[in-house]
Amino acid sequence: MRFILLLFVVLTTSSCSSDQNEYTVLKNCNIIPMYKDTILVKKNIIMQNDRIVAIEDKIDGNYLNSKTITIDCSNKFIIPGLFDSHFHYGRKETLYKVSDSLLLNYGVTNVFSLHGSDELLTHKKKIDNAELIGPKIISSGRNQRADDLTAEEALQQLKNHKEKGFEYIKIYTHLSEAAFEVYNNKAKEYNLRLVGHIPRKIGFYQLMDTNQELICHTEEILYNEPLNYLMGVDDTVTEPNYQLIDTIVSTLKKNSKWVSPTLVAFKSILTQAQKTNFPSELNPPLNEIASYWNWLPPKNQIPTKFSTKGKQFRLEKGYLFQKLLVKEMNNQNLSLLAGTDSPALFNLTPGKSLHRELQLLGSCGISEYEILKTATINPAQFLRLDKDYGTIEINKIANLVILNKNPLINIGNTEEIYKVILNGKQL
Repeated sequence: MRFILLLFVVLTTSSCSSDQNEYTVLKNCNIIPMYKDTILVKKNIIMQNDRIVAIEDKIDGNYLNSKTITIDCSNKFIIPGLFDSHFHYGRKETLYKVSDSLLLNYGVTNVFSLHGSDELLTHKKKIDNAELIGPKIISSGRNQRADDLTAEEALQQLKNHKEKGFEYIKIYTHLSEAAFEVYNNKAKEYNLRLVGHIPRKIGFYQLMDTNQELICHTEEILYNEPLNYLMGVDDTVTEPNYQLIDTIVSTLKKNSKWVSPTLVAFKSILTQAQKTNFPSELNPPLNEIASYWNWLPPKNQIPTKFSTKGKQFRLEKGYLFQKLLVKEMNNQNLSLLAGTDSPALFNLTPGKSLHRELQLLGSCGISEYEILKTATINPAQFLRLDKDYGTIEINKIANLVILNKNPLINIGNTEEIYKVILNGKQL
C-alpha cells in the first residue's frame, strides 16, 4: 500500500509558486556533505524555493514564520539526492511516471538515460517546466548500433541529436568504423559527448585514444582485447586472465576514462542463468515494467542462452573478474559512476537497483565514502552539473535524502530512507 499511495501522491501533486518568505528547515541534521569525508553534526539546513540558502548551527529567526515548514532530523543522516548513471525509460510513455515515482521513492533524484527518444524528451521538458514531478533527466540519443552506418548517415545523426536537444551520443557494440570515426572527430562541433559500449570494430586499446569519455559496463572490457572472454557463445571452461587487471586499469587511468560498472546488471544475468523457476507475474507497478522489458519467460531468453554448465561457469568467472577489476579501479583512483541498466533486465527495479549496485561496489572492498561518491559528486562532475548537484552546500539545488541510519558505517543504510527532498520540497 505504501508504494501505491506514494505513486498517487507524487504523480498528482501539482507544482505551486513559492512565496519568497516560505522556508523549509531541516533541524538537527547530521550532514554528509560529500565534498569531503566528514559528518557535519547537528546542523540546520534552510531551503527556499529549490535552493539551500543556509546551513547553520542555530536557526536565524528570519527564517521562521507562519509559512515555515520544519522537519525534525534528530539522529538522521542527510546525503545529496542520488544519481543513477545508467537508466532506461523505453518508449512507453505510460510507464514514465511509474519509473519516476519508484526512482524518487528510493532517493534517486537524477538519472542519466542512455537510450533517449522523442517521447522521453517531451517527458523531460514537462519535468523541467514543473508540469510533472520527477527526477532531473539527462539523456543520450538512441543507441548508435548499426554495423553498416555510413559516414554521411552518422553526420546526419549528429545534426539530429543537436536539433532535438540530446546531450550525448550513445555508442553501441556493433557500430561501424566509419560512423564511429565521424562521431569521434565531429561530435564536439555539435557540443555532444561520447559515451557507451566498446564497439567491437574499434576495440579496447584503440578506444583509449578517442573522445569517448565513458565506458558503460565493465563486462564490455571482457569482450575485447586483450581478454576476448565471451559468454553465451563459448562453452570452454576457462577463466579470464586475472594478471591483465593492472594493465587494463592503468591504461584506463592514463587515458582519463570514466567507467560505470553496472555490476547489478551482470549479476541479474548471472542470477537468471542459474534460476530454474521464474514467477509468472509481479505485483503492480512492476508487472507493467516486467511485461515491457521482457523480464519473464517465454520472452526472456537469458536462461536458455546460458543453459549449459560451461556458459554458467564463464558467467561466474566473468562476474568475479569484474569485481576484482572494479576493486583495482578504485585502488588506482579511477573515476566511477554508479549505474544500473534498470529496468532493462529482470528484477532491476527503478531506484531500488541503485542501492543494490552500491552494495555490490561495497562487496568489491570499496569504502562507504568512495561508494557514495559514485552516486553523488562523481556523476555531478561527469555530467557537468556539480555547480548545482552532488554535494550539500549553500546555493546548491535542494535534492536531499534523509536517512534513518549512517551510510558511512554500512552502505546498505542508503535504503533506510526517512524522507526525500526534491527541489526543496518534501515528497
